[in-house]
Amino acid sequence: MAEQRNGNFVCVTGANKGSTMNLFDTNLSDIFQAVGRPSPQLGGGAVSILSALLGLSLIRLALVGSVSEEGNDIARAVETLDRLTDRMKECAKADVEAFHEYVAALKLPEGGKDQVEFRDRQLLTATRKAVDIPLDCSSLVVEALDLAALSSRHVQPDIVSDLYAGASILNGALGGMFATLDINLKQARMQEVRDELKPLRAEILGKRGSAMKNISDLAAAGGYILP
Repeated sequence: MAEQRNGNFVCVTGANKGSTMNLFDTNLSDIFQAVGRPSPQLGGGAVSILSALLGLSLIRLALVGSVSEEGNDIARAVETLDRLTDRMKECAKADVEAFHEYVAALKLPEGGKDQVEFRDRQLLTATRKAVDIPLDCSSLVVEALDLAALSSRHVQPDIVSDLYAGASILNGALGGMFATLDINLKQARMQEVRDELKPLRAEILGKRGSAMKNISDLAAAGGYILP
């Protein structure tokens, strides 16, 4: 079992009890338990980002399995994908911390005017982080989807289905990121931010739609089915 503290998980049961573990060194079963609880240590944003990282891994599998066939084109695509993966890992860590900050802000006392104002400021800051992180990460997802579409023609036929599977997972993960984004933007305190980010939100979703249509068309042309 693991609890989250300041962006990490702290093991509270088992052989590693008391030890601090980085998010990406944590046992997968501990992550499942950390999520599937009435008071989770991971929010929807971080879970969506972790899902996206699995999608990136499948796309990478398809790319590295085709390097010998296509040489430099695929090698450059792998380098780009690794860069996106590193940035997405940082997003995941930041989202865990933002979630922790938001939960902490909710627990602040609000007995007097000063306390209420301080709590409101802390909630606004934490909520803005909870908006910016999935928005930034969604841009990385769109970039990865474009990369998948461009690279699919160079991937060997017997493993290109892994690339399409990875793209499908990325698409679903992006939906989760926007669910987290939108529930935070819905708050009354976020009205100004909501208006500010509306064009960027629409732009990212438009790019996502174009990328997925491109991938779907390529998959259909190759005899694959993409949801």
